[in-house]
Amino acid sequence: MVLGYYTLTLDFLLDSLNFFMFLLVFCISMLVMVYSWSYMEGDPLKSKFMAFLGFFTFFMLILVNAGNLLFLFMG
Repeated sequence: MVLGYYTLTLDFLLDSLNFFMFLLVFCISMLVMVYSWSYMEGDPLKSKFMAFLGFFTFFMLILVNAGNLLFLFMG
């Protein structure tokens, strides 16, 4: 997007370090989700907790793969 003299780009970095961090965050968050699924078995707010955990994982993955300052702040 071009705003006057400024150009706004949305970039993701894809290199070996980002790929490793993506896998690390993904695997740890999946382990946390599996553990939390059984731990929160009788809780009536289980779906809300899992949704928040999914949002946290999503934004953590954006933070790990951010290619510019805008994505870094969004993550």
